[in-house]
Amino acid sequence: MTFKTLFYWAISSFFTAIGLLFVGAAVSPVLAHTVEKGDVMIIHPWVESSSGEDTYAHPTISNEGDRPLVLIRVETPISGAVEILRNGKAITNLAIRGGDVIDFDNPEAQIRLTKLTRPLIDGTHFPARLVFTRNVNVDLEMVVGQDTMLMELSTSDKGESEEEHHDEHDEDSDHH
Repeated sequence: MTFKTLFYWAISSFFTAIGLLFVGAAVSPVLAHTVEKGDVMIIHPWVESSSGEDTYAHPTISNEGDRPLVLIRVETPISGAVEILRNGKAITNLAIRGGDVIDFDNPEAQIRLTKLTRPLIDGTHFPARLVFTRNVNVDLEMVVGQDTMLMELSTSDKGESEEEHHDEHDEDSDHH
């Protein structure tokens, strides 16, 4: 193989690879969903499947800012109550220092959904809201099953103002 042939082969291979990357990015869905709002990033929020009354949610929460942020509560229409747990004991809130990441996939920090209103089957999803201090409310979809991926291109802010959403929530405070 001459240098010229090798050069053309390399250039051709490079552009073919770049083309495949762009085509793949255009047609493949997001595999693990991430939701960002302000300094909060929620990575792949999922729950364990359940045919009983309880299950555990396993989001990973990252505080991308410098100031502490406190998770006050989690709300979802499929659960009669939600508990934030630290080492198996219910707590009223959970502080996340600036720059820290909390993985709710371990006994140190857990979110338990109780009094489920329906069975949770792998491959399905449902809405939830994580409520933090500093008037940060993150609306997202919880997927059922760790390997379940939300097949949509974006789960970022939907354009509704925080104040409108907060006022709507205050009128209907039965959802936990």
